[in-house]
Amino acid sequence: MIPDSQEIGTLARRICDRKQWPPEEFVERAFWACIPPVKKPFVRIVHALSRKPFAPDYDVLEEAFTADSMIQVEAAASSLRHDPRRNSSFVRDVLGLRISGHLLLRMLGRVAGVSRSHREKPETPSDVA
Repeated sequence: MIPDSQEIGTLARRICDRKQWPPEEFVERAFWACIPPVKKPFVRIVHALSRKPFAPDYDVLEEAFTADSMIQVEAAASSLRHDPRRNSSFVRDVLGLRISGHLLLRMLGRVAGVSRSHREKPETPSDVA
């Protein structure tokens, strides 16, 4: 699934090392890791019939594959959520069968050393005391 011309990024390399995934299987394995568990049975059915509805997901995961920073992954995940061109099918838009940007960020954030959501307010010295 990974084009030969793409080189593995730092975050994908860490995931592959940590989970013992061959780099050439990163996109496919990350796809299934980023599907919310409650939706997996439905995604499996649609995926078996056609991978076309999931093309935007695979595009984002290929971007994540080459990413060297969480900023790059966050930009890809944000486009997945907010770009109407990525959610223009019944399967994706109405049924919501797609990868979770949150799960993607959490998976890659763990290996990047990001332990909390970037949306949380950072602790201040007065919060710790």
